[in-house]
Formats: sequence, C-alpha cells, structure tokens
Amino acid sequence: MNGFLSPNSIVSASRGLPGRRMKRVCVWLLRVFLLLSFLFNSPCGATVLVRVRQTTTTVVAVPTDNYPLTTGILIMHNDSPNEVVTIRVSTPLTPDLSNYDRILEVVRERAAEQTTVSLARSAYEIICNYRPLHWVSAKASGEVYDPVKLLNVYGYSLCDAAARALATILHGLGIPAEVWDLRAHVITDFHDGKQWQSLDPDMRVHLYAQDSSRTLPARYYWKFRHLLQPAEVSDNEQACQLRDQLVKALDRVTSPPERAWWKPIASHDAAIRLRPGEMVVRYSSSHLGYFATISPEPPPLYANAIFRWERTLPPAAPTEDDIDETNIRSRFPFVIVGGMISVTSCEAGTPLPHPWVTTAGSDYEPCALVERTEDVFESRAVYELPDSVRGKYEFVVRLCTEDPFICDNLPRVRYEQVVVTQCSPSTFPAVGGNEQQCMVKVEVSTEAPIDLSFLYRTANNMPDDFSLLSE
Repeated sequence: MNGFLSPNSIVSASRGLPGRRMKRVCVWLLRVFLLLSFLFNSPCGATVLVRVRQTTTTVVAVPTDNYPLTTGILIMHNDSPNEVVTIRVSTPLTPDLSNYDRILEVVRERAAEQTTVSLARSAYEIICNYRPLHWVSAKASGEVYDPVKLLNVYGYSLCDAAARALATILHGLGIPAEVWDLRAHVITDFHDGKQWQSLDPDMRVHLYAQDSSRTLPARYYWKFRHLLQPAEVSDNEQACQLRDQLVKALDRVTSPPERAWWKPIASHDAAIRLRPGEMVVRYSSSHLGYFATISPEPPPLYANAIFRWERTLPPAAPTEDDIDETNIRSRFPFVIVGGMISVTSCEAGTPLPHPWVTTAGSDYEPCALVERTEDVFESRAVYELPDSVRGKYEFVVRLCTEDPFICDNLPRVRYEQVVVTQCSPSTFPAVGGNEQQCMVKVEVSTEAPIDLSFLYRTANNMPDDFSLLSE
C-alpha cells in the first residue's frame, strides 16, 4: 500500500474507480500548484528567516531569536540556464548525513575520542538521534538497511534495519561488527579490539558487565535478561518500560540468540540535485504522501519534498538528463510517492505529445490523462504519473505523438513536472533555539546561481497548508 494525499486518504492500487480517482488527483494537483506559487512568491504571512542568492559554498546567518526549535520550510531554486547543481544544507542542529562518507565524517567529529568504543558510541548516537521512530519499514530489505536512506528518506524503521544500519557505519569506520537476532529483537555487536560488546540503537536497552561501562555481547542477552538495564532515554519511566518490554519478550523466547544475515549497504546519495530551472520545497513536517509496503498505516511523523521542473522542449541547453530529444531522465534523493506531468503547446492547434514512463529502462507505460484544456491560444494536458514510480528514485519520461516508439517531429511545448517525495523530518536542516542566529552551511557543486529561502511557521501565524491539500 502507498499513502497518498493524507494518512486518512489512502489511494487504492486498484483502478476500479478511475473517474473518482482522477477527480481526486486533479484537485490535488491544482492545490499543489497553488501551494508552490503561494509559498515561493508570497509566503502567506510566514516569517522569511532568510532569502539569499548565492553561487558558491557559504555559511548563511539565519536570525532565529525567540523562535522555537526547528519547524519550517526550505525552498531552493536553481536559476542557472544550463548548470545542474547539487546542494547540501546543514546546521549545527542537523549535520549533513546525505551520503555514507558524510555520515562517517560526522561520527568521527562527534566522537569524544578516536577510540573504537568512542567511535562506536558516536555511531550509535547518530542512529538513535536521527532515526527516532520505531515503525514498520518501507521494505524488509536494503531499502532501509542503507543508513543513508534510513536517516534521510524515512527516519523510522524496525529494530532489524536500525541494527544493520549501525553495523554498516561501524564497518565503514573499520570496526568489526555483527548483527544478532535475539528471537524477539535485533541488535548490533562490535569488537573493541579485545572483546565483543553490544549496542541497541532501537530500544537502547543494554546489558553491562558488573561494575563496568562495558556492554556484554548479544549472546548473553537471553540468559541474563533480568539483568538488563533501563533504556538510555531521558524519561525514567519510559526507560523502565522499554527495559521491561524487552525482558517480557525474551521471557517468551525458547532458543538462544544467533547471528543474523548482514552485509554493508550504503550506496545512496541524498543530496538535493536541481536541474536548470528546477526548484524543491522541503518541509520539516507534512502529510502529502508516504511509501510503505508492509503496513498501510502512516508513520506518526514524516515529511515531504516537492520537486518542480518547468522548461521548454526541445531544450535550448540540454542537460545530462536529456537522454535524447524525446527521453528525459529524472533522479531524486528521496523516495517517490506520486506526481504529475503537464504539457502545454507553444502554438495554437498544435497536437500535444503524450508522456510514457518507465522505471526499468524498458516497458514504457502511458501516463493517465487527468485534465485537458484548449482555447484559441494554447492546448494543455495534465497527466498523472503511473503507480509504478511509487517507491522508486528514478524514472524516464518519453514524449510521443501517438505510439511510444514513434517519437520524431515533436512540436515545441512547455513541459512541467511536479514530483512529491517522502523524506525524513529528522534530517531537515533545523534552525531555531535560544541563540540570536543559526549558522546554516550551504554547499553547492558548481558556480550556478541558486535561490534559497527558509520560512518559519507555526500553527498560530501560518495557515496549515497540508490540511488544505488533504481536505
């Protein structure tokens, strides 16, 4: 199942009611258009913390005095006519965890000492702090075993994903690691150079050696379960509850722990990548759609980023994503939950090409027509992206006049693409707190000019745009 529009409005994978579905999608698309222009051109009463235009990596001072911690909207726009730009944004509150090397760098920076135990603890804290929710994973596979996806795309998982992601980070630090199945829970073991210790990045419950800060390895958890200590959380009552929950679960287990399958998976890159004229609106919290395959229940907290790209075709300056004159590739840092394509003629009476989409490089399927308008000046058609793009990070659009394999002599058109993705709220570049200003680091890959805006909002001074989308 895939959540779409809102947690209370999950679109069925069935096409049994195409008319009702198209109407709902059409309304959603129109509201997305309104929201994008509403936010980018007139921030509807919200305080614009900063709006800057830059071409190089820099540190921006964002005034935050008297604002509560985090919450807001980050808008970025690539204003270059021909350059693709990769952008990484970080703050003192939210480090850049957008790829494997960046995660390892942050772990080393935050470690109290460059010792095995200190580095392992630092990696453990990264998983605990930036994957705060125990919730059903998107896939019981490498989708959430990759720490980059776990921290940047979701921010939630079950214990097995947290344990494997931690083991992958430890592996990158050169620390021997194993994943252990306790039959009721999954945790991580690491070797400190002399002996094995355990870390539980999910429940944060550990078994300590007597009169020592050294944790005992996973193989002892079942046998000495009644010696487990309260969880390492700030709330004492919750700490005892988590410990008791694990003890009761282990009481029902009838066989000892065993090593679980694990291999390092960390190939994803979650940096924002914008093509000429493309913009992204990323929220600190929202309910525009989520991706799940195990359970249709929405996570208690998630966020979204909307990517909007408008251009004229054939392009005056083709990008690396223009495979040829009629095939356009799109790649995203976050998992896709839905979207649309709009094609508008540049001359009256010109037949509009139809978009076909593939996620596998072959087997193109047509996009469903949602709305078509025509007057004496132009023709415009709006299409819904097919279900096959949900849960993916990349697709290719082929524009065709009639048949997907007949793609020559395409007319000049305005092409617009709006893609809604799911991203983790815990890695949103948070600003706020008691300081008068927050130093936001913005790294760009080229000299292309970009516009960047932080918008501050609360329920009291800014309308809830997300409820507008889901009503």
